Order: sequence, then structure tokens, then C-alpha cells
Amino acid sequence: MYIMTDIVFDSKYIKSCRKSHTCDWCNETILIFTPATKCQGVFDGKFYCNYFHPECIAAGRTIDQDELEGMTCYFKRGTTEEK
Repeated sequence: MYIMTDIVFDSKYIKSCRKSHTCDWCNETILIFTPATKCQGVFDGKFYCNYFHPECIAAGRTIDQDELEGMTCYFKRGTTEEK
């Protein structure tokens, strides 16, 4: 039996990004000197590191995580509405 696992090592709030990143929720750029949340861990045996706008991470916490599994779309910034 093969079980996919998701282990989050770290989730931290960054007051001011030193470089720009792409938000994994809305696919928009997180500009330098703006806040973000960084999540990193292991999924299915592979390391990942994701960045989110503060309003996007808040929107993501309102959705049941089972609903997100397997989704391949992005959402509007700070909402649960699909783009």
C-alpha cells in the first residue's frame, strides 16, 4: 500500500521579503519589502517551499483541505473564487 504524506516542517510569517516570489494561491507576484507566509515541508517524499500573500493564506485556511486535493487552478487573490 502506498500512502502520500504531507509533512510541514515550517510555516512562518515574513514581515518583509528580501526578493520577489510567486504566490502559490493566486499566482501573482509577491513584491520585495512586502509581507508573505512561507511554508515548507515534504509531500510524497519531495521537498517543497511555497510562498503566499497574507490574505491568500487566510483564504486558504477557510477551505476544507480535502477540497483542495488534486486542484490544478489558481484562485483570485485573497478569495476562494477560482480565476
